[in-house]
Amino acid sequence: MTSPSPSNNLQAYLTRILTKLQDATSKKDKHKQVRDSLRVALDIVQDSGSFLSLSDPNQVTSYPEWDSLLNRLVAPFQLITERKTNSTKLFVYTTDCLFRLISHGYLRGTVVDETEPDSRLINRVISIVIKCADVNDDAVQSQVVKTLVAAVESPLCEIHRNTLLNAIKCCYQLQITAKAQSKTHQEA
Repeated sequence: MTSPSPSNNLQAYLTRILTKLQDATSKKDKHKQVRDSLRVALDIVQDSGSFLSLSDPNQVTSYPEWDSLLNRLVAPFQLITERKTNSTKLFVYTTDCLFRLISHGYLRGTVVDETEPDSRLINRVISIVIKCADVNDDAVQSQVVKTLVAAVESPLCEIHRNTLLNAIKCCYQLQITAKAQSKTHQEA
């Protein structure tokens, strides 16, 4: 069974992906902060009211509480990348969720990052995605490239300067690494 598309029902999609992320975290103490952050994000999504059930991203993003909710949604994703967990599922779910939020127009470049008021949230999101590229797994790296390309191509994200440069560097580095691994496998 596939996840509901964010464009059909954002609340159902976010609930499902956050639940999958919670299930993928182990019960070990090292994941406690990640699990707690996911629980907070899940509670916020479930208590957010009817505006998340709207199908038009323009309607959802016009609600004043959307920016704050989006900042809280990104928090567990950042913790996942900082903890360097061994679970590739966590990284696949993280990048998939961010990809869908970007590609469906819910994550926009105008949202202010609450942890750094002088910055935009999209800059932190791109940093999170780039950190996921450190995971040596084809599925994760494919998701990373797909997400970065979606963000760079989106007219709503408005990625510029260092963020754009870092996204391009990451894609380039993944390409170089893939070619090198391909040559190694051909020689063997």
